[in-house]
Amino acid sequence: MADVDRHVTLGKLVQLVQAGDTRAFELLIEETQSKLYRFCSILTADKSLADDLFQETYIRAFAKIRKLREPSQFSAWLFRIAKNVYLDDRRSEKTRAQGREMIKSQAVEEAALEPTNAIAVRRALSQFDPPDKYLLALVDLAEFTYGEAAEILGESESAVKSRAFRLRKRFAKILSGD
Repeated sequence: MADVDRHVTLGKLVQLVQAGDTRAFELLIEETQSKLYRFCSILTADKSLADDLFQETYIRAFAKIRKLREPSQFSAWLFRIAKNVYLDDRRSEKTRAQGREMIKSQAVEEAALEPTNAIAVRRALSQFDPPDKYLLALVDLAEFTYGEAAEILGESESAVKSRAFRLRKRFAKILSGD
């Protein structure tokens, strides 16, 4: 589906949900789940945490969708919810303590289960601050356009392009070991 058509379709689906059509919300999930799950996976670097973040994002979106003023902006709004849920979760002291334990055991699992490149990519991403990780995840992994990423992050498109260029250079440098 072309981006313009997708925005129109998502906007119409949002309007249907706002009018009480729960089947339309199922269609919204079908249209957005692939990109959202990739985004959640990159943010958390853990399958069960990504699953939780993914589900919580849709739960909050469903609960608040009637307040969305611009239905055509659903995708950007949804990804902001995911980012905010992730940040809220990270701020929790309990979650941080559990995360440290998970990371220790996860390193062993990754070494045994994932190809070397995937491990290197995750390690490289772990060296970025959350805002930079979000940008890379949105543009390079979830395949949003610069304009869509700018909308989600609340920045100008030129700022996103510039930052993405610098981050990619840094990412490549980390991967190459320089």
